[in-house]
Amino acid sequence: MGGIETCKYLKSLPEISNVPIIFITSSHENEDTCWDVGGVDFIQKPFTKKTVFNRVKTHLTIKLQRDKLTNLVFLDSLTGVFNRRYFDTHIEKVDLNAKRMNEDYALIFIDIDFFKQFNDIYGHLEGDKALKIVAQTIQKTLKRPRDVVIRFGGEEFVIVLPSTDLKGSILVTEDVIKNISALNIPHRGSNFKHLTVSAGIATLRGLKGETEILKVADDKLYISKQLGRNRLSY
Repeated sequence: MGGIETCKYLKSLPEISNVPIIFITSSHENEDTCWDVGGVDFIQKPFTKKTVFNRVKTHLTIKLQRDKLTNLVFLDSLTGVFNRRYFDTHIEKVDLNAKRMNEDYALIFIDIDFFKQFNDIYGHLEGDKALKIVAQTIQKTLKRPRDVVIRFGGEEFVIVLPSTDLKGSILVTEDVIKNISALNIPHRGSNFKHLTVSAGIATLRGLKGETEILKVADDKLYISKQLGRNRLSY
């Protein structure tokens, strides 16, 4: 692959699409193409080591500053995981990439069981602490860097698993439910006497896109609640 094709490919991968790419080129004719495919800068041949070093250093600094700003915008201040605003931008990229690559992806809705009762019994400070622990547990359960957990709102979380079919998403969800139950956080208002979660799973296969997969996952979560909670439905 040439530089242009490589840049196009890297920009098509959601997990690294925002990494800055600098071209080194000997042709002025390629400059416009470099910008068009997503390059942030280019260095004309012949070049010196100092020029390359300083250009890379500059773009690393810019990237670091942008990442810090992104964290302020896209991270949930309580739990430290991604927020709903991030989800709205991320799911669109995952959906487009899955369709382009003809791959599946999974969406998992997670809801803390009887959380209102938990807050009523133990207070909102303990409720906030429980939210943090649940978010951290879900994050630790996910094995791949591109698998993300998002606080969707209140006590609801969403897990997005790119390049994952139904079988794989079930295994992940089972681990999440098991690991949260294993925390043994006391909950007198729950039928299980400790904190648990319910889950609903949907994958892209057979569905049109992110709007439909979100609705199906939410419907499956509702089924889990109707069936007694502390379980998954798909």
